Amino acid sequence: MTACTTPVLVVGAGPTGMIAALTFARNNVPVRIIEKELQHRRGQRGPGIQPRTFEVFHFLRVPEIHGRATPFLPLQEHNRGSLEPHNTFPIVEYTEPTGNPYNAKFMGQPTLEAILRDHLAKLGCTVKLGTQLISCTQDEECVRAKVVKHRGDDGEEVEEDIEAAYLIGADGANWGMTR
Repeated sequence: MTACTTPVLVVGAGPTGMIAALTFARNNVPVRIIEKELQHRRGQRGPGIQPRTFEVFHFLRVPEIHGRATPFLPLQEHNRGSLEPHNTFPIVEYTEPTGNPYNAKFMGQPTLEAILRDHLAKLGCTVKLGTQLISCTQDEECVRAKVVKHRGDDGEEVEEDIEAAYLIGADGANWGMTR
């Protein structure tokens, strides 16, 4: 059996892809992350972080996520045309910690991703932006991925073949791996 050049290739640099990569990197498994976007996402997707996810962040030694996240603010119901609330209630009920010391909180996805990128960088792993998976095949030895890298503002594209022992598709539902 021949050795693959990359132990793990992660396709997609959102929270799921970076958490997978961080898990490998924390366990001294080299990982490569590619992202088709040319710059890091600025927009928001699901901002809520659930208690079990905070446990994963604690396990991965990224405790500042819990510290920087914001508790859910209560919702208010108003009568039509009135600014005075007639009912205020929590989006998520606060529960006293028992076995799990966390409650759900909010955090913007750009902030979460920046924190994860910083932790990955400390472990020698960076996200390769502008790199899109075009195709992949698998045999007994490796996964062979063909990617296109966008270089510079001139739109030049360079193809690259990557051999990986494992490929993780974390690129979302709208393109690439998950189709």
